[in-house]
Amino acid sequence: MILLLSSNKADSKMGVGVYKKNIGQVNAYKDLGYETIFGYMLSDKFVFEFSNDRKIEINLLQKGVFNKQKVIFKKVFEICKEYNVKLIHARWEYLNFYTYLSLASLRRTIKIYLEIPTFPIYPQRMKTLRDLFKAGDYSSLSKSTIRYIIDASSIPFVRFGVDRIINFNGYDRVWGIKAIPLSNGVSINSLKIKKINQSTEIRIVAVANIAVWHGYDRVLYGLHEYYKNSLKNNIDTKVFFDVIGEGREKETLQTLCKKLDIEDYVIFHGYKVGEELDAIFDNSNVAVNLLGMHRIGKVKNVSSLKEKEYCAKGIPFICSSTRSLGEVQKYIYEVPSDESPVDIEGVLNFLNNIGDMDQVIKTLRGYALNNFDWSIQNKKIIDDYSQS
Repeated sequence: MILLLSSNKADSKMGVGVYKKNIGQVNAYKDLGYETIFGYMLSDKFVFEFSNDRKIEINLLQKGVFNKQKVIFKKVFEICKEYNVKLIHARWEYLNFYTYLSLASLRRTIKIYLEIPTFPIYPQRMKTLRDLFKAGDYSSLSKSTIRYIIDASSIPFVRFGVDRIINFNGYDRVWGIKAIPLSNGVSINSLKIKKINQSTEIRIVAVANIAVWHGYDRVLYGLHEYYKNSLKNNIDTKVFFDVIGEGREKETLQTLCKKLDIEDYVIFHGYKVGEELDAIFDNSNVAVNLLGMHRIGKVKNVSSLKEKEYCAKGIPFICSSTRSLGEVQKYIYEVPSDESPVDIEGVLNFLNNIGDMDQVIKTLRGYALNNFDWSIQNKKIIDDYSQS
């Protein structure tokens, strides 16, 4: 029995992406033949879902992180004993001494695999603190600072509570602990392959919990340059940018659109899922992956979940930081890892020379199926567990 634990709030707009990822991982373990329990946050509750559709919910009405964690881990101990859990796969956003104490106790009879969202994580967190300071959000700044300090001071104790670190940045060791480098995966069969856009208009699409490292402002500056030069260069192709998602940077991008006078060409759709999201992809020609990772000190070996989803959907994408994707690298429009605007004319030339779009879609989808499905990634964890 495998227990996948996540501190992510499944019903928050900022947490829906992680929740989808966790569901993909749970289903992958099932596909590999393992019974799985999935524990996650939901509003003011912590939920445990079982393979047989059984569900246990515990209320988290207590004040303070430590008190909530005591309630959660008390139930974790009970479940592990009752269901003979052998492996815990934990994604816990903010760690503290109590987390490690609990994991260390569980580790006596259970293998503990800790997943971290990114490594090193502190450049990204420092960027978040600076943004909160600039925005004048001192309440969030204070809370985040305390969480980060507690998390950082707990790092020396990780080795007592963890057998392996799961990371998505290519590291074999993290904090002195043996690590398993994975690529972000997706549940391929849950993603509908896109249709071919027959319109003469070009639509660029981006989907994210919008943050500064996504670098969408570079597309906005590129659109500004494109339309400013369109009359001079006799360009008549209309290009639009569909931005899907919420996030701290959304308002900043909307303000920038007004400043650059490109509001007619940029559509902020907000949060979209299901058929609405599929319809936007069907009408799109190219997607946007990460364009601002250099802002948090990362320009190489970035394993982005979105690039996997774009491949699974069958849509080419624009990116500044990615690993080599082999045979589908030719379907990626690469831009420098700097602050330069995205060259929209270059994107148009890229699309004009990309070849038969039906073949492009099939090739991207096939590559995703053979390389990015969560079952392929999670098998690396199972193989390591079996050999340990």
